[in-house]
Amino acid sequence: MLTRQTMKISEIKSLRKHLSSGTDQEDGIPASNELIRVLVLDHDRETRERVQNALWTWPHKITEAQSVDEAISLCRHIEPAALMAAIDFPDGYFGRTISSLRERLPQVAIVALGSGAEGKTVGDILAQGADAVLLREDIHCSTLHDLLTRIQQTQQITCTTEKLRVPQMSVPWRESKMIGALICDISGTIIDANACMASWLGYPDPDLLFGKCVWRDLLNSRADWSAWKKVAGDTKALLHQPISVLTDDGQNLWMKVEVFAAPSFPSYLQAVFFDQTELALLTGRRNGH
Repeated sequence: MLTRQTMKISEIKSLRKHLSSGTDQEDGIPASNELIRVLVLDHDRETRERVQNALWTWPHKITEAQSVDEAISLCRHIEPAALMAAIDFPDGYFGRTISSLRERLPQVAIVALGSGAEGKTVGDILAQGADAVLLREDIHCSTLHDLLTRIQQTQQITCTTEKLRVPQMSVPWRESKMIGALICDISGTIIDANACMASWLGYPDPDLLFGKCVWRDLLNSRADWSAWKKVAGDTKALLHQPISVLTDDGQNLWMKVEVFAAPSFPSYLQAVFFDQTELALLTGRRNGH
């Protein structure tokens, strides 16, 4: 059973370790007037109203999502201070709502919503990737003010430090109209991509590729990913690979790819793609296919 002693916040680097309890602000109002964006994913229709009432003294904006997939899409556009998600959201994830969100949104602070009657323990929910657990009946209390204040402060520090430590694509790759390019971490999560790559894959904006997984969302054969990982950390290695990638609407594109350790950030991978689809189709016609 969930209790009211459930609120923990992740530490700066991973947003997974929990902050020790700190001193609350006297009036529960953040020091700055920065807009607090909250995304709500909950089947309980009263949740939005509770959040609205709790935040009335703050400059804030509340957005609702109707599904896990919509929440993931919205997070890539509105960058919420927190995603408040029901642990039992009826969306076909069979109790894996929080872990599914965490897998696709590694940098978003997730507040799991439950009720005092829930059978799951706080430890179980945190283990799924939630940064905090909050009872719906506590949303109207100062608990929410304290929670979002800590999240806001943590994210501001995180953003400042991570920008210095995460590679960005250099201008020649970013501006190329003929070569697609992306940068991903060792888990395959895309952290940067150019407009050419996004256009080939059917995305109107390269930002829509951020957070997607190379081996799950792009590669037609997951076996190809094993060769990519071997390049990480080796600044002298260069992988050449014929490859098939999937567009947003499920079509196959034939490409050649070069993968190498990102300059100055060898633990990250940069991949540059050369489209071979038209050549493959032409060769197929010549061979009578």
